[in-house]
Amino acid sequence: MSRSNPTRSTPVSRSTPVPRRRRPAGSKPPRRAQRGLAVRLAQAALAWVFVHAGVDVMRHPEPRAASAARLLGAVRSAAPVDLPDDVALVRANAAAQVAAGTALALGKAPRLAAAALLASLAATTVGGHPFWSFDEPTQRAGQRIHFDKNLGLAGGLLLVLVTPRRQATPAGRRGPSTPTRRRGR
Repeated sequence: MSRSNPTRSTPVSRSTPVPRRRRPAGSKPPRRAQRGLAVRLAQAALAWVFVHAGVDVMRHPEPRAASAARLLGAVRSAAPVDLPDDVALVRANAAAQVAAGTALALGKAPRLAAAALLASLAATTVGGHPFWSFDEPTQRAGQRIHFDKNLGLAGGLLLVLVTPRRQATPAGRRGPSTPTRRRGR
């Protein structure tokens, strides 16, 4: 399929790159570029939480293993294979968070990274912040805050997960995965 260009006498095929127009100095970038930058910054900010926390847990896993002991015991009793000790499982979860968080921050397979982080976050939240099991109001409130924070992080990861993958346009630039349609026409 070809399209015509008023400045050329021959039609241009879709595989032929169309020359890009340069923006005048001082003008704003197109909205698509602004949105792409905002998405990258948001993904990096979201990823930072997991990378930072994961590194901390890998250095000091014992307190987290102690708080997750109840959940890990239940998983261990239901697992068909022998699982490593609690500290090793907590470190493995932290390593997964660091790896997936780094991938998300770099924009490498962001949906896969978000899915891995979401699975890791679910286990971390249930195992590490069971606010419902605390009777003392101060401890219960503190665990509830962490639970709610993780719920917000899960919402951000779900947004990354459902965001359509961007595909390259014929000119090699990044563009939306689906064509936009104007309403009312």
